[in-house]
Amino acid sequence: MDVSTSALVDELAECFNDVIIKKPGISTLLMNFESKFDPYDAVSTPLYQTATFKQPSAIECGPYDYTRTGNPTRDALESLLAKLDKADRAFCFTSGMAALAAVSHLVKNGAFLLPFFFLSIYQIR
Repeated sequence: MDVSTSALVDELAECFNDVIIKKPGISTLLMNFESKFDPYDAVSTPLYQTATFKQPSAIECGPYDYTRTGNPTRDALESLLAKLDKADRAFCFTSGMAALAAVSHLVKNGAFLLPFFFLSIYQIR
């Protein structure tokens, strides 16, 4: 019986040849999502229910100023949605009008949008 290091490595490598590596599922991604922004390393993402945030000084702005323009909870949600969709970025809005304004800014001058979803809701009513 050969007990040299190379023999052990060869046997170990042979064991791993049959291992199938799968991509993580949605539940694994959700459970292992890390909140990089949280200074306290909370296990679950904290919900920041504040309208304004403390600033470094009177002339200097921090990463968050007013909750409608952005907050740590929404940043965590956007990061998680992007990760789940395997996208570079995801956007969340505080209102439907903000979402519509963002979409309307994507359309070039002279083009138009036909909102089928909104039309179908009003036809049902």
